[in-house]
Amino acid sequence: MKAYEFPKVEIEQHEGIFVVREDKLEGGSKRRFIDRYIREEMSKGANEFVFGGCPATGYAQMSLPLQAKQYGAKATFFMAKRSLDNLHPYQKKALEYGCDIRWVEMGMLNVTLSHARKYYEQDTYHRRNFPLGLEDERVIQDIEELGKQIADEWSAENFSEIWTVGSSGTLSRGLQRAFPNLEVHCVSVGHKMSERELGRAKFYKSPYKFDKPIKINSGMRTSAHNAKVGGKPNSSHLTGYAADLHCNNSRDRYDLINCLLDVGFNRIGVGNTFIHVDSDPSKSPDVIWTY
Repeated sequence: MKAYEFPKVEIEQHEGIFVVREDKLEGGSKRRFIDRYIREEMSKGANEFVFGGCPATGYAQMSLPLQAKQYGAKATFFMAKRSLDNLHPYQKKALEYGCDIRWVEMGMLNVTLSHARKYYEQDTYHRRNFPLGLEDERVIQDIEELGKQIADEWSAENFSEIWTVGSSGTLSRGLQRAFPNLEVHCVSVGHKMSERELGRAKFYKSPYKFDKPIKINSGMRTSAHNAKVGGKPNSSHLTGYAADLHCNNSRDRYDLINCLLDVGFNRIGVGNTFIHVDSDPSKSPDVIWTY
């Protein structure tokens, strides 16, 4: 099977900083790194690639189906159920690329992963279940290879350190192999990464700490429940974009709001006993209101 020919990686310089512009590649850089995995597994009989570890904002839902499509294969994703008329733009793109999204009620990560695994186990010859974080040795090797190509083209002497975002650490660990003598910094976009996930990278997270259990008063709602509790007809709870977090004192309120702002939430409502937070793309960003 002939390998897909990707466009050359674009790199821009800004005041001495080299920026790899993989945001310009349709579907994102994951396409490059999963290409060999897809081709090799298809040579063994696979024609469908399954994944249950992608959030609504994740790029994998675009990169995997788009790259599988290049070879006539199918991508099936298990994701948290939400209203079809209010999907995240990435989910709309995924559907355009031919992704078969199976919507899962109460779709927490462990639930969607379980659904994906069970679906894969029904036909292990034709299906492949992508690991969480796309953590496969071939993927890490191809990240390493791309890093070495960048080093050769731009001269590794120009680089003093590398910065990436990270959740599973797959990208960071591939680049650590490519640049064994450089410091690597990883900014968390999810959970606190383990030592194994980090490798030798330095870990960065929000300076704000909220080390207390958080009780969710209200998450995704059915239409009936939303009406029962007096929710608005266009409530973000109906599409799974919102949560109400229990909080009833000023110190916790201050710390929790700081945390929410720092990780990127830009729609927050403050009540006497709760804090509403949502990431609804259909509503105005950068607002804080009171109840």
